[in-house]
Amino acid sequence: MIALLRTYARHLLIVFGGVAGLEDVVSNDPDLRSKDTQALFDMYLNVCPNQGSNTIRTEEAMLVTLSALRPMLVRLNR
Repeated sequence: MIALLRTYARHLLIVFGGVAGLEDVVSNDPDLRSKDTQALFDMYLNVCPNQGSNTIRTEEAMLVTLSALRPMLVRLNR
């Protein structure tokens, strides 16, 4: 993960999906050329893959994601 972040760390955009997921957002956007969600991003990952429920609230996903990324980003900027 550090190697991937080192490659893309100059500009970092974190995208969170809605209740139906990012795939639903992408499939319903008429302006996107690709409907393949993973193809739209350099890195695509599910930060809570085994959460045990169908959805996770955005504020929970943000906390989990930023908590996981912060130590890696701090190491990159040393």
